[in-house]
Amino acid sequence: MNANGKVDRKALPAPEFTSERAYEAPQGEVEQTLASIWAEVLAVARVGRNDNFFELGGDSIISLKLIARIRESVPGGSWLSLIDVMQSGSLRDLAARLRQKFEQEHNAVCFNATGSGTPLYCLPGLMVNSREFLPLAQALQDDRPVYGFACHVFTRKRWRGFDVQAIAAEYADFIAATALQGRCALLGWSSGGDLAFEVVRQLQGRVEIEFVGMVDVFENTALRATRTLTDVQRRQAEEALAAWLARSQMADRWHELLARMGGSERAYVLEEMLFAGREFPLDGPGEESLECEMWIRLDKRLRAEQYAYGRIDVPMHVFLADASLQERGVLRNWSDSAPVLSSEIVPDADHLSIIRHPQMLASLRQHLARTEVLA
Repeated sequence: MNANGKVDRKALPAPEFTSERAYEAPQGEVEQTLASIWAEVLAVARVGRNDNFFELGGDSIISLKLIARIRESVPGGSWLSLIDVMQSGSLRDLAARLRQKFEQEHNAVCFNATGSGTPLYCLPGLMVNSREFLPLAQALQDDRPVYGFACHVFTRKRWRGFDVQAIAAEYADFIAATALQGRCALLGWSSGGDLAFEVVRQLQGRVEIEFVGMVDVFENTALRATRTLTDVQRRQAEEALAAWLARSQMADRWHELLARMGGSERAYVLEEMLFAGREFPLDGPGEESLECEMWIRLDKRLRAEQYAYGRIDVPMHVFLADASLQERGVLRNWSDSAPVLSSEIVPDADHLSIIRHPQMLASLRQHLARTEVLA
């Protein structure tokens, strides 16, 4: 009571909020980080994964402090809003929202969220989406978390092109933030092998890479003409190319791509213009258009040719489709770039089917299990 006989509210102890929910310890790095932040801003001793922020004393003002701290400390936090906090019934719910936002930001898909094994990250080939990895994820569903990435051509960053270092940097950031206990396994299929190689380089010193698998990766084919055009043929090809560009809805994209080409690459385009036996497509920049696909493939070949591999010291396991050995393309010899622990030919498999072939999946599972035992 104060001198006026009224309750002195300033002298009252701060209310103590406790949860009536059964305590369950936070699981995983995201939940544990969130629990620490909640305990800090709410001034409580312990936060469980089933606790509700507002039942523990949170309000709109404290929510703003919470959001600021999460944006500083939690992957995906930059996308967090007040609505997310208000609509999350528990710490576990908020963690799930953050993981989903982080996955969307990095064009990642979580196929398996459970399992105690080292998380496996699957890097896609060109012009495929992440669903091709679904049979693989199902084969490993009791073992470990499995993530895939949507190929860049199906994202808003399509026109950045096959920039190996930039794409790999985004994948590496996601992997470093989500790898359990700082451990990861990588699998690169087709053009995803180029990305996996660069991801390994960018993850060095950030996480422990326990396994790297390369699945049916071909050498990049340079853009080179097979014949020398006469002056008359070259003039005809240049005129035809200019006329085609004048009609294209993607003219700006094509001019940018052509500007990146040297003389030998442009000679290839001119040869194709005259002797490909088909007209260059003019169906625009749509995701399923032939013209867009042609731009994507030419950009990929040009950028991949300019990428310098160098060498890494992380051992690899190589899986090859037997049908691919009979094709004109040359499968990459990874021993030039890294130690190769095993190289396996998968029978009755081609370039598209190998990623879901039962023998390949069984072998992959064995290699992953063996790697964890050795670790």
